[in-house]
Amino acid sequence: MRRWMLVVALGVAGASFAQADRPTVMPFPLELEPHPSLKKDEAALVDTFEKKLGEAQAVVPTRPERAAVLAEVKRSDCAESDECLRAIAEKSGSLYALYAVVGYEPKPSGVVLTLRGRVVRKDGKVMGTAAVEQGKEQRTVVEALGLAAARFFEELKVKGLPASLEVVAKPDVVTPAVTTPVVVPAAPSGPSGLSTVGWVGVGVGAAGAVAGAVVFGAAGTVPVDAAGNVAQADASRAVGIANTRTVGVVTMAAGAGVAVIGLVLALVGAKPASAPVVGVGVGQTGVVVTVGGLLP
Repeated sequence: MRRWMLVVALGVAGASFAQADRPTVMPFPLELEPHPSLKKDEAALVDTFEKKLGEAQAVVPTRPERAAVLAEVKRSDCAESDECLRAIAEKSGSLYALYAVVGYEPKPSGVVLTLRGRVVRKDGKVMGTAAVEQGKEQRTVVEALGLAAARFFEELKVKGLPASLEVVAKPDVVTPAVTTPVVVPAAPSGPSGLSTVGWVGVGVGAAGAVAGAVVFGAAGTVPVDAAGNVAQADASRAVGIANTRTVGVVTMAAGAGVAVIGLVLALVGAKPASAPVVGVGVGQTGVVVTVGGLLP
């Protein structure tokens, strides 16, 4: 006895779990457009439609439950009003409500059954609309509706309807970046005008000193005898060499002086650059780097 009770309990639990993953749908009574062929088979058409809705994995309230909801809501305008469908879905405890209407259209190629409708969620959102046509051919009206209903629910994607309301994702909270200041030595700023003049002076002075050395070296030497005296014939040449060497020495001294003055000007004209403050930290989107300080 206990074993049978356990099996029954497991079966009920399994059925409840299976239904929890299926959408709950409250259908508004199937409407039929005025036509004798539809009116004659009305009960069979309604049964076939509801059977196909169940095959589409929808959980549907019982007919007495549906009748009670419609009597309480007192709405008959669901053909045009999404609010009507929203109201009956909410009142029935279903997540969705369904409206559908069947049409019968004789055409030159034969009779065609039409099936049109929509699904509305209990918050008023239209989840889908569908319209299908099915040729009657040699089938009965009920058989043709069965084929049309299967395509109708497939087009509405009833099997894919969520079994519960989607959770609205909360917007991401932006976390302010927290940075730690780090002083980074700045690169030297551009040279000032005084510094530029100084470095030009260093270059010119150095060039003058080199030129003086070249002139001094090119002057040559005066031949002398064993006693260190200059021969009378070379006296004038000796004077020229001495003068050239003097010019070389003076040029070297002047070049060196200009170079020293230029170096002093360059050092005085140089300005220390302001060190920027760099902040490094972690923010919402990753590493954040901020830079502050005076530009040169």
